[in-house]
Amino acid sequence: MPMRKIPTDRFSTRSAREMAEKLLDEKQLLNEGNKRPNTMSPNYSSSQISDILGTKNKIKEAILKLNRYEKILMEKEHKLASQQQEFKSVLHAFAEQKQVFDIEKEEMNNNREEYEKKTYELEKKFVEFRVLRDEFEDEKSKFEIEREEIQKIKEITELNYKESEKVYQVTSIKGQKISDELTHIEEVSFKIEEQWDQLNKKEEELSKLQAKLNFQDEDLKNAFEKLDIEKKALNDLKDNIKEESLMLMFQQEELEKKKVSVECKIQELNSFRISSNISENKELDHLYNKLKEQIEVYNQEISIKELRLLKEQKKIKENSEYMIKTYQDLKLIQFSLENSKAEIKDFYKNIVSEFEEMFSKVSKISDNLSEKSGKLDELLKKFAENIIDVAGTKETEDFSPRNQGSDKPIEYFYDLKEIDELTKELISKLKIVNFKEKLLDKERNKYKSKFLELKKAKDTIKRNNEEIISGKEKMKIQLYHLEQGVKSLTSKENELKFIQQELDKRINLLKIKENHIELRSLQLRDNSMIKNA
Repeated sequence: MPMRKIPTDRFSTRSAREMAEKLLDEKQLLNEGNKRPNTMSPNYSSSQISDILGTKNKIKEAILKLNRYEKILMEKEHKLASQQQEFKSVLHAFAEQKQVFDIEKEEMNNNREEYEKKTYELEKKFVEFRVLRDEFEDEKSKFEIEREEIQKIKEITELNYKESEKVYQVTSIKGQKISDELTHIEEVSFKIEEQWDQLNKKEEELSKLQAKLNFQDEDLKNAFEKLDIEKKALNDLKDNIKEESLMLMFQQEELEKKKVSVECKIQELNSFRISSNISENKELDHLYNKLKEQIEVYNQEISIKELRLLKEQKKIKENSEYMIKTYQDLKLIQFSLENSKAEIKDFYKNIVSEFEEMFSKVSKISDNLSEKSGKLDELLKKFAENIIDVAGTKETEDFSPRNQGSDKPIEYFYDLKEIDELTKELISKLKIVNFKEKLLDKERNKYKSKFLELKKAKDTIKRNNEEIISGKEKMKIQLYHLEQGVKSLTSKENELKFIQQELDKRINLLKIKENHIELRSLQLRDNSMIKNA
């Protein structure tokens, strides 16, 4: 809002002073007239002379007060001009601050739009990830069902094998039947191998799906809200490792059972060919011991990897807590920014409007003062005219006959009464001026208090700017920490993938060795049957 210059009453005060000087000159003339010989002047009473002297003193005091009032008005005019300049500079500074805050608001809006786009893309990717995960779970359930069926078939074959062994122990006459059953077992085992190959193919497909899921998971790592999913994935991996270790223990127990069965068979076959089977038994023992050592080593490695997984889970938990804390800090910074914006809006709504109202009040007061000064000028003019009339009446009395002297003092007394009324009116006007001056001082004090409030608001804006800059620096540091945490998570996930691959290799080796042992047992059985035949 443009500042309106407060009108001054310098001209009116000067004119009042000139009129007062004229009044003093007239009074001097009156005094000179009073100093004439007694023959020329009329006889005045002492009360009249004292009244005239009182009016003279009052006029002098009025002139002195007017001079003082002129000086005070000049000082107030300079003060108001300086305060107007300060107020203009403050308004200009606040306009610049408003422009800066508008620019920062636009930047924050742009950043918010980018963040919303990224969150939408992440949600879309998360939906795709959930679909792929559901497909993976379906395939996994199918794989488990087929695996259970194969396990049942394997158990059936083992039962058949045990039954064939019992029949072989009872009588050698049923050798042909046993051989037929063995051929049937071989066919079943061949089917099992074929189904096992199919399962391996499905495992490869599942591994491809797992790789696809991992690829999707890598895309989701940049999102802060998906840390819980990575924790669940790590827990699932830990459970899988535990399940695989349990499976290995189960397979170890099965191998031990098979070893016992093989040893029983070897003891039974020792009655036929003891010498020929010693070397084979040693080989089987050697293979079994080697397999047992490998399983123990594998169990140790699994325990070590489980400890690593626990450590990684702990680190991930700490990182997630740190990220949550940083997110809360960012929320607090955002809240402080919103509060500062609200304070600035309130400032522009309330304080600036109050300043405008104050300025309008000050301008009204200055207009009233100018009107009052004009009225004072008119009163002084009337006062001067009355004094001139009094002087004229004095001169006429000097040159008039003696018989008219009784009427003229009455007219002069009437003029003195009018002068008293005018002086009283002048005193009342001066009181009103003093009252207005006090009001103006109060308004000036209010103006000073508002100016101090403006300075405080400016200081708060500076502090808010400093907080914004520090908040931006903290955000940069936290983003750097987040990037480092994501990199560490990716490296840990790669390590977990490598561990899973090692586990798969170990399982495949165990399966190959198990198949080798089964083949060796079958070869021993065939050799024993051929020798018996």
